[in-house]
Amino acid sequence: MKKYFFALITGCFCCIIGATENADIAWKSDFSNPIKVKGRMLPKGWEISGTKRGVNNSVYSVRKNKDGIPILYMSSDKGRGGLMHKIEGLDLNKFPVMKWKWLAIELPKGGDGRFDDKGDQAIEIYVMSGSLASQKCIVYTWETETPVGAEKSFSVFFGAFKARWFCVRNKKDGTGKWFIEEQNVAEDFKKIYGFVPDEIAVMVYCKSDMTKTSSEAELEWIEFSAN
Repeated sequence: MKKYFFALITGCFCCIIGATENADIAWKSDFSNPIKVKGRMLPKGWEISGTKRGVNNSVYSVRKNKDGIPILYMSSDKGRGGLMHKIEGLDLNKFPVMKWKWLAIELPKGGDGRFDDKGDQAIEIYVMSGSLASQKCIVYTWETETPVGAEKSFSVFFGAFKARWFCVRNKKDGTGKWFIEEQNVAEDFKKIYGFVPDEIAVMVYCKSDMTKTSSEAELEWIEFSAN
């Protein structure tokens, strides 16, 4: 899967640490407080990232579903790009579990993360740590043809950017159906990189530039909890 370097934005970000009634949840984004950016409603504290010059940008917007619940909608037309949020003050040793609720609307036809020239996904969730000179991340993906449970490591820029992705869902799970996922990010970082990061950023990504197709997905919320 061909990837490009995603630079961590070092400006101030709005975090939601402890802004929940559940003491077991340390951070949660449910897209309920969007702001208008260039005519589009985007989630507060999230910044556009992971775009590539000369390639269409994926489109993101916060909207309400048929039940009136705010969701993050994303689409890609032969494009790529993501939204990133740097999380301040999260202790992964105490709150190691990332949970999220997602839905695929359209999967990129022929997408398969096992091959560099087919590496498109309707939605990916990145957990990133490190600086520009040394960045490591884990990626949880909703693939098209890639078998569930498949995983692959890759690196770019002479190893400055390293990642391991895991296929969580694929076309067999269908489209238009919501799924809640749960991954112990601390355990995954420890197993792959030998450490639990002190600081992280999360990024939501939608792409279809490799297959020259289109993709769509939605994300209702994402959180880090004790269990």
